Amino acid sequence: SDLPYKYTMGEFFQIYHRETFYRWGNFKCDVNFFFDRSDDPKWITAIREVSGAFEKKDLRMKAPSFVDKKDEAHLPLQAADMLAYRLRKISNKLASNTFELEEQDKLLLNGLLKSVANANPQLAALLKSKAI
Repeated sequence: SDLPYKYTMGEFFQIYHRETFYRWGNFKCDVNFFFDRSDDPKWITAIREVSGAFEKKDLRMKAPSFVDKKDEAHLPLQAADMLAYRLRKISNKLASNTFELEEQDKLLLNGLLKSVANANPQLAALLKSKAI
């Protein structure tokens, strides 16, 4: 069944709408989504179907592109993958009260975490206790 894929993509696009509106309001520029090329037809179909439904609600959204992240033009996809992976790991640690930044987190996320901490006193206190 492709239901888990559709659910995942539905959650992704709902979060996109909520967070972009929260951060930038009703901005006017186009939004392009790039996904790593895949041979899984259920995954590709789910992305196209769900994004198509959201494109009808938000004319800024353009049809998704499937690209090779190993192509030099798309190297930012690898960086986005790494960032998403590390943020998910950190979120899991926070949820289980085992938060501890690893060295690569400090190198990769130092500026981002400090910016977020400026708006979140609880995170600021936590980061201060971890000496970041």
